[in-house]
Amino acid sequence: MKGWGGSGKDWTSDNRQSTKKETPSYLAPKTNITKVIEHVPSADFKASDVSNLQVGQKVEHQKFGFGEVIKKEGAAHNPIATIKFENNGEKKIMLNYAKLRIIE
Repeated sequence: MKGWGGSGKDWTSDNRQSTKKETPSYLAPKTNITKVIEHVPSADFKASDVSNLQVGQKVEHQKFGFGEVIKKEGAAHNPIATIKFENNGEKKIMLNYAKLRIIE
């Protein structure tokens, strides 16, 4: 049976080529996704006003734990902080929605 391409090959089940899927060389290999290490908030956890959050300040996040602000970016009405957490690496946090406690 000829396909639409007119190659003349018979593509019945007896003549199918191997369907082993290989990752193309131009794609990065899959990496292991690290699971978030859940944090139990401090007993006195109360979200702080983060409108004046500064690079270098130490914070506590309810889910990701303790970390340090390493970068602040975004518009004034939608600020985003990059925080390096002790056990969960770097995360970009939208400050309008995050509940952070400023430690120092």
